[in-house]
Order: sequence, then C-alpha cells, then structure tokens
Amino acid sequence: MRALLFLMIPAFAAPVAAQQRDFCPGRPGLGTSPCTIAAGRIAVELGIVDWTLDREVGARSDTLLLGDLLLRTGLTERFEVQIGWTAFGR
Repeated sequence: MRALLFLMIPAFAAPVAAQQRDFCPGRPGLGTSPCTIAAGRIAVELGIVDWTLDREVGARSDTLLLGDLLLRTGLTERFEVQIGWTAFGR
C-alpha cells in the first residue's frame, strides 16, 4: 500500500504548465459559464446546505441537500472526472 502511495506522489507534484487557468467551480454563478478543471488539478467542493424551490402552475417542489460533496480531477484540458456524494437529500 505504501509503495502505491509513493508511486502516486509524482503525479500530484508534477510541474504546472506555464499557462495557468483560473479556478473553475463545478457550480458556476449566474455570470459564469461552466467549464472543466485544468489537467492534473484536483478540487473538492462541499455544499453544507443547499435549498432549491421550483414553482410551476399548480405545483411546488422543494429540494434540500445537506453535506453535498463533489471531487473533481482534470484528465486533459477538456475532460474531467467527477465523483459526488450527498449525505442527505429530500
């Protein structure tokens, strides 16, 4: 197990490309377009509490999420992998 961790260290310590990209959140704001995270980067995003209200004619939908976790890693400049987990959703 330690040998595997030792072999993974160079992947995270690799030199960063000369052109840095701005951080790209998985949950962009109203004025921000969606994008992918830079290759070789890892991001952990945590939503403590998230409440969404959706209203349509004659219907209302409330969504509550607690402990919403998202792990993202960039594989190439245009491709990323995401793993998400929600502790509680209603």
